[in-house]
Amino acid sequence: MPRYYFNIMDGRPLVDREGMDLPDAAAARKEATRYAIDLVRRSEFSGWKEVENVVVTDEQGAEVLTVTFPKSAAERCGT
Repeated sequence: MPRYYFNIMDGRPLVDREGMDLPDAAAARKEATRYAIDLVRRSEFSGWKEVENVVVTDEQGAEVLTVTFPKSAAERCGT
């Protein structure tokens, strides 16, 4: 099963060093979306920019997909 890494890109990259084994890129997209929603709800990051990204990479470091979530999403979640 491939391993995917979920990196936060908000002007200061936070690199996922552990990753997660998932069956395919579709499952990685679902996990990245869930992760982005969780980050917004917890308001873990200060100094929000207009757009934040979760960049998913594979075991070789190649970018597989990006989930972008706007600052307005954080506001809608009450953060």
